[in-house]
Amino acid sequence: MKPVRCSRAAWLAFGGLLLVVVLIALVQLNPELQDYDEGVYLVAAKSLALGHGYLQESLPGAPPHAVYPPLTSSLLALVWKCCPVFPQNLLLMRLLILVCGLLFLTLSWIYLKTAHRCDDVSAIGIITLIGLSPLFLVQVNLLTSDIPFALFSMASVVWYARFLSSEKAQPLRMSIAWAVLALLTRTVGIALIAALVLHLLLRRRIRPAVLVLLCGEGVFFLWQWWVRASDAWYQHYPEPIALNYQSYAMHLRFSLAALKAMLPVNLTRLVKGLTGFVFPWDPNAAHRLLIWSLTAFGVARSLRRQVRVSDLYCVTMLAILPFWPWPANARFLLAISPFLLVYSVKGLQRILFKTFRSFRPPARAWHLSQLALAGVLLIVLSVRLVSFQTISIRRNHFTPLYVEFHRMMEWVTTHTSQHAILVGDFDPAYYLFTGRHAIRLAFPDPFILWYHGPTAPRAPNGQAFLSWFRTMHACYVVEDRLMGGKEKIYDHDLIQALKDVSQDALTPVYTGQDRAFAVYRIADCHD
Repeated sequence: MKPVRCSRAAWLAFGGLLLVVVLIALVQLNPELQDYDEGVYLVAAKSLALGHGYLQESLPGAPPHAVYPPLTSSLLALVWKCCPVFPQNLLLMRLLILVCGLLFLTLSWIYLKTAHRCDDVSAIGIITLIGLSPLFLVQVNLLTSDIPFALFSMASVVWYARFLSSEKAQPLRMSIAWAVLALLTRTVGIALIAALVLHLLLRRRIRPAVLVLLCGEGVFFLWQWWVRASDAWYQHYPEPIALNYQSYAMHLRFSLAALKAMLPVNLTRLVKGLTGFVFPWDPNAAHRLLIWSLTAFGVARSLRRQVRVSDLYCVTMLAILPFWPWPANARFLLAISPFLLVYSVKGLQRILFKTFRSFRPPARAWHLSQLALAGVLLIVLSVRLVSFQTISIRRNHFTPLYVEFHRMMEWVTTHTSQHAILVGDFDPAYYLFTGRHAIRLAFPDPFILWYHGPTAPRAPNGQAFLSWFRTMHACYVVEDRLMGGKEKIYDHDLIQALKDVSQDALTPVYTGQDRAFAVYRIADCHD
């Protein structure tokens, strides 16, 4: 792998881009929990930081955590260990994710300049499209696994490129190590393992391919064993509640009916996902057709010359994502976005060169195509900067809701027993802010919730759930408005079903000012 060579102006432009990303990210830095998954990772991080193990400590009995692989929570646990005061440590954790995002952009820049031999204009344009995309700017402000996964997988690809150029064992070991870290961050990291193995087999490097396969599959099956072993803890949970705490791989389905419902939704999300890196607004069919046509043209041209591991990584990732039982999968494209965008940009660059070549000498045509490409990228980025006003800063928008939420949490801390068990939609947050164990309300099958119809299904039988809550000694049902989406509709229906069991099934003991936040006590419970 050759050293990065570019002009001083390109280095200054790249440094300026990182500075702009930092400034925008700092403006959006949010001291509150913004997402349900943030709470899930933080509960596991707290458990690891306290030396208790990888547990779902927010639940009664603290069963093993089996939803997400452990590496993201382990990274957050390092910050928690250094600064154990919650929620003050949230900002430090967000800064850690921001640093991971900047390193991802840096490694992407290195890979594009070396392995893909991108010129300065193309490389700067691609990294800018990613760094200033709404998806990236949102993810660097979330305590989830998307940014660490993108960083680890890119580090693996960069080290693998060094292995190919040096033929030394050390870069290959580093590539395998980073790929394993990516797999321990997201299960979909198995796509990177498959890409490395396939590329080595194509080069007839059997021993390295076997080594990668053994390391990757060993870690993958070890994690799957942990997931399966953890299922025993949830056998006595009703299935709609147990679904909250089991791996999403449990929802994989391959029946014809499931595929007919799932594939159109997932494929549409993926197509929109790549287009969103270029167009900041909701892209229409023409935008999607343009970007994917340029990508296909760039892929065909690239594969005629040589097959890179990044090419195979895109293939394996795009082969898995349509079958993943969750439609919000466009963010998975973040890890492979530099590779997909380089195809689009190089495809456009080639078309421009051929156009100018028809009436200008090759050298002149190349310079004109570079100027035209720079002009196109400048127009796109100018529109992107203007559209930043549409990126909502959730901290400002949700401030009144957070104030009401914290008032309710203070009431729970003051007026309930330390051993009280809560039931609600945001159970990790209830545990983190009050120290009370909490159980999430029922969660319907993802296929019913996301792939069938515009609204969520009706809630299940309230009497059965109320009886189970009593057996778990859960005495309080919490209603809040922080989390949205179809789950909120389902949870609202379930709380109403619990109220309808009898006149005194749920007694309100706390009501917020706007009645969006409330706490109910379950009749005949003992905390």
